[in-house]
Amino acid sequence: GQHVPPHSLLAETDSPYRAPQPVRGQRSEPAFVTHVYAELARVLGVDVEDLARQIVANAETVFDL
Repeated sequence: GQHVPPHSLLAETDSPYRAPQPVRGQRSEPAFVTHVYAELARVLGVDVEDLARQIVANAETVFDL
């Protein structure tokens, strides 16, 4: 399979219509991205806090925040 390097990874929710699995059925909102982080960390076998920090740093770079 293909590999996305950690410095290239971003995450989002499908707001407002498709909430992540733990809150499926609710109106999705950006704050639910934490559920996306948790699933990505599980699939990648990494610590969710480390992954979240990396994704936030990537977003800051990409969006010049």
